[in-house]
Amino acid sequence: MVMALPMLNAASRGFPGGLLTVVVQNATMLSLLEGNDRFVKLAMGSKEFSGVFGKLKLIKKTREQHPEVTISTVPSPKMRSGVLALLSGSGKRICSNQYGSSFCNIKIEGKPEERHYIYKNLSLLSPVKIESSSLEYGIRIPLKYNQKADEFFEGNKISQDKKTIGIHPGAGNRQKRWPAEKFTLVGKELAGKGYKVIIFGGPDEVELIEQVASGIGPEAFRFAGNNDLSATLGMINKCDAFISNDSGLAHCAAALGVATVVVFGPTDPDICAPIAPNVRIVRNNLRCAPCYRPSNKFRCNNYPPQCFDIPTELVLKEIAELVEGGGNV
Repeated sequence: MVMALPMLNAASRGFPGGLLTVVVQNATMLSLLEGNDRFVKLAMGSKEFSGVFGKLKLIKKTREQHPEVTISTVPSPKMRSGVLALLSGSGKRICSNQYGSSFCNIKIEGKPEERHYIYKNLSLLSPVKIESSSLEYGIRIPLKYNQKADEFFEGNKISQDKKTIGIHPGAGNRQKRWPAEKFTLVGKELAGKGYKVIIFGGPDEVELIEQVASGIGPEAFRFAGNNDLSATLGMINKCDAFISNDSGLAHCAAALGVATVVVFGPTDPDICAPIAPNVRIVRNNLRCAPCYRPSNKFRCNNYPPQCFDIPTELVLKEIAELVEGGGNV
């Protein structure tokens, strides 16, 4: 979703008098569009769209918008996005040639040098005469969530005078995770240097959050998002830097302008790394990596994968350069 935001914002600018309908997998993704009234927002995973009758209701709501153009973003499930585009009644159904569906009637080849998903998404606007290379994410954090973040800092006596580092040791797939012990070592080193450390994660990562935070000690604070992405965004936005695996929260941090260090293993940073000025990528350049593709997932059966044999010193070095301008952390 984050990697589709620059395309959505470019489309919004390109159709100044139009209304754009965004259909996403789950309601959490719609938090990234909060406060933007240019979009009709529909989440397939919402309760009202569950079951067969729910899906028929989703199709009806989509058709009610009378879309002239539909765009299937990269990457997205070929069959599902293609069928929805067809049933929307749209005359122009645009998709990527590489990831597209037979139900789309306009397929964009894309330029060989534009491998990254963000630029592939932007190229999908070319049939409607919109050309843009602007990486405008446009994430807006409602005031109440900024206030909640302030309350968290005040309630935990986290001084604004000290630098705060956010750490997200989780990821959607465990094979995308740098070992938790490595995050603990990084956190302990940062805490020992006077940094405040907040361990982030979703409701299904509570045990992982606890493992890393307890290993770091009293200077580490726990924040489980509980499926409230806006609250998590408010917290990330108060951090001076963010350390993460290749995860959605890494993309959110970078899109918010927070200095971000991302540890990559089996996934390919050339196509899915966060793109923003203060982003650093740490990886182990093995010949077998990257081995992940949306079509065949992982070919590696090792856990942790050998590509995660990455020294903590590399991550600490990047944090030092981002936060302290090159000084030792």
